[in-house]
Amino acid sequence: MCFLPSKRTDNMNTNPILHFSSRLPSLSKKTIGIVIGVGIAAVLTVLAYDNVPKFIENYKYSKAITEKTLSEYEQPYMITGQVERIFASDESTYLTSTDGDLYCWGKQLAAPIEEGKKGVIYKNAKKAVSTDTLLFVLNSKNELYVIGDNSKGLAPVEKTVLEKFTLVESNVIDFSVSEKTLGFIKNNNKLYMYGNNAYGQLGTYSTAPVDKPVAVLGSVAEIHCEADYTVALQHSGDAVAFGSNAYKQFGKSEEKFTSPVVIKNNVAHIAAGDDFILLTDKNGELFACGNNNYGQLGNLTNEKSETFISILKDVKSVYASKRSAYALSNNNELYSWGQNNVGQLGTGNTQNLNTPTVCAQNVEDVAISGLHTVIATKENDILSTGYNNFDQLGKGKIRDSFSTQVTVKAE
Repeated sequence: MCFLPSKRTDNMNTNPILHFSSRLPSLSKKTIGIVIGVGIAAVLTVLAYDNVPKFIENYKYSKAITEKTLSEYEQPYMITGQVERIFASDESTYLTSTDGDLYCWGKQLAAPIEEGKKGVIYKNAKKAVSTDTLLFVLNSKNELYVIGDNSKGLAPVEKTVLEKFTLVESNVIDFSVSEKTLGFIKNNNKLYMYGNNAYGQLGTYSTAPVDKPVAVLGSVAEIHCEADYTVALQHSGDAVAFGSNAYKQFGKSEEKFTSPVVIKNNVAHIAAGDDFILLTDKNGELFACGNNNYGQLGNLTNEKSETFISILKDVKSVYASKRSAYALSNNNELYSWGQNNVGQLGTGNTQNLNTPTVCAQNVEDVAISGLHTVIATKENDILSTGYNNFDQLGKGKIRDSFSTQVTVKAE
């Protein structure tokens, strides 16, 4: 005798999914379309998660070209004498010659001092750094001066438009400035800080504002100010930092420090970007720590590091700004890595790099803004690459950017 189950019983017992799905109401074409659309959107969101911020940032850079105008002063077309030092800010490039003349390409916050020397804006200068509205110059007498719009009080002088160079401080041997803070080292090797202190970036053991520069650290050899934190190097070889540690760039777990904290020993040089720190030790080994979404740590990945990791050896100088990094080797090769959206790495394209890559050789000096890079060679040539909305690359014709180095004439 053979017992065969009914069709209904067979479906229910052997294929319950088919049974229950057959009882569900039919989906309309509109509903199916919505479901598919949501799925595609989800996939695109995942794929674009890392790229959308970069697209927005590129758009902002491109838009800036049409929103800003060129300097009212004629750009320099020739350098007289040998190159001494070069410096770079977001929209300006500065060069000092061996006779002390300070040249400026790009946005000029000070008028040329002589009609016959285009672009010479100061004499007997040692260093120049500018923000969006202010130009700071350190001269051969170790006097720090400032000129420009000081309405926001970034410089510790009168809060007004400074039409002439105004003395900030005497006996200054070095300084650093961000869009929020000013730090300078006096000839007693003490570090003085001034500016915004919301994150403790002045190192005063609090976040309370100060109304004049205050000494916060002794025996200081180098200083680097970022907007929300500060890094300093002491003569002992201790690298110290204070302010926001949001990206764990100090190699510490705390979110912020209102007083100097040692982050590494046996350090020879320091550099810092928006959210990462680079240090070289006295053996020439380069270490990096912090955010890494653009490859700015140079460790072959885009993963951040909350401890200092070794990325390169045989390094004698290190540079960083925004999300880009550079290292000069003992054989005068320049390595670059990190963000390269406007060709600032000088590698011939605009692809970000997460590993140090040689971009120039026979290099004497380097200046970076994070948007453009300027290189002085041992042959007294000046090479520049990156963003050029104010002619800060030293070329006579405005361009969005150069992804390879272009030569500026130097005689």
